[in-house]
Amino acid sequence: MDDNKTILNEYLDKYVKGYLIGDLERMMDLEYHSAAVGTNGELGYACLLVISVGMELLGSLLSGKRGKSALDSFWTVFQGQVSDKYTDSIRDMFWVAIRCKLAHMYILTNQIRTERKGLSSKHLQQINGQTYIDGETLFKDFCNVYEIIKAKLLNDSSNLEARVKSIRFEVNQRSEIVTSALVNSIVGAHEIDPNMIGASGIKGTFSTR
Repeated sequence: MDDNKTILNEYLDKYVKGYLIGDLERMMDLEYHSAAVGTNGELGYACLLVISVGMELLGSLLSGKRGKSALDSFWTVFQGQVSDKYTDSIRDMFWVAIRCKLAHMYILTNQIRTERKGLSSKHLQQINGQTYIDGETLFKDFCNVYEIIKAKLLNDSSNLEARVKSIRFEVNQRSEIVTSALVNSIVGAHEIDPNMIGASGIKGTFSTR
């Protein structure tokens, strides 16, 4: 295995298989209490959010694109290799209502019903105006696609060097940029315009849940 393939393989094993999938495996191993009995904190939202981030990450590595375009690239493999139930409309719902909504507000619309486990028989079905998503089923399907995409990435030598450079940027330079921005925001916090601060904090920063 050449140097670029070694770097890519190590990245996938450490950051995707180790961190992302490892965290999801831990979520799945935890004792489950059905939300039907009024129990909160069952990690349904967290599970969906981590999987959606993983979809975008793998799609980005596959296509070199970002955001919705990266998810589209992942979804093409999802549809072709896992199930035709993962339709284009489900993909669009995933981006708008799950990937973006959960990341920014940690809440879902009433049109989506999800649990970490227990909904496998209804997964991706639309019942009474709600789309059901079973976290455990989605996770298993995601893991299957991860292995397929990993093989594609390691076997496709085209643009391999560019992918590795992108990985190095994401892991090293981007973290430095974020850290620098965070430090600067803290240092300059005393310069915040008082007119931008309301009773609930800085205006426009937080939304009512």
